[in-house]
Amino acid sequence: MTVSRLLLDSSAWLNYLSIEGGKMKPIVESEATAIFTSVISLHEVHKVLSKAGKTREELENAIGFIEENSAVLPIYRNTALDASSISLTHGLHTVDSIIYAAAQESGCELVTFDKHFRGMPSVRLIKA
Repeated sequence: MTVSRLLLDSSAWLNYLSIEGGKMKPIVESEATAIFTSVISLHEVHKVLSKAGKTREELENAIGFIEENSAVLPIYRNTALDASSISLTHGLHTVDSIIYAAAQESGCELVTFDKHFRGMPSVRLIKA
């Protein structure tokens, strides 16, 4: 069995966490998928859920779920420098370029709902 390597960005995790699994449920719950997450996405998910009024316990549960169900990738020097080039080449915001660089460096396909990634290599853009 071939295992897909997927890096889920914050929009993908928010879809899973907010809509009873939403469109991400089959991806997150597939045994044929190795899931990765950029540490930046933890920040974004936490921020969005905080703004939505989630309690401390709900926030901890959401972040804990992501950490338990994916390998969280840190930002290394090379990631930051690659992200700079990606940002300039593709016109991405800093956060998006860091997430994309992490996916590229880890050999993952990026899974996102974010239209900023449209047309980029190794991106699975899911329609909301």
